[in-house]
Amino acid sequence: MQELYIGILFGCIVAMIGIVNIINTLVTDVVSRKLEFSTMHSIGMTKRQMAAKICLDGIRMVLAGGIPVCFLAFFLRHGCWHLLYL
Repeated sequence: MQELYIGILFGCIVAMIGIVNIINTLVTDVVSRKLEFSTMHSIGMTKRQMAAKICLDGIRMVLAGGIPVCFLAFFLRHGCWHLLYL
């Protein structure tokens, strides 16, 4: 039972690191594209459209990283499960 709690704790720590990494990447992306956003704003892009674009970029990033990680975790879990309980 203690192994289960350690595994859950480790998973939560890894998830928090991943969430912080995604936030950091989004903030860095927005800061580096500040000139691009100001140009889009000057030619008529609204703040709502800009926010939607930033959210879409974040969703793309999560999906591009999250889906492969989920498949990898699934296959590793089922592939290594028999090694733990021989």
